Amino acid sequence: MTLTDAQAARVTEAADRLSAAGLEIERVLDSLGMVTGTVAEDRRAGLEALDGVASVSVDRTIQLPDPGSDLQ
Repeated sequence: MTLTDAQAARVTEAADRLSAAGLEIERVLDSLGMVTGTVAEDRRAGLEALDGVASVSVDRTIQLPDPGSDLQ
């Protein structure tokens, strides 16, 4: 999750609010103004709505077919 410029300067405070909103924090990247973690899908909209949150990115796993597969 990326914080707004104003919140990036106070990333620790923002991380506390995100945690209280349900984010299980994995890393706080002070210099980038980002916080990484996991949250239940039904709570993601609540995180996106928090003041100071610029964006919430979702990690997805993509599995490519085996190079010898007929799908290639």
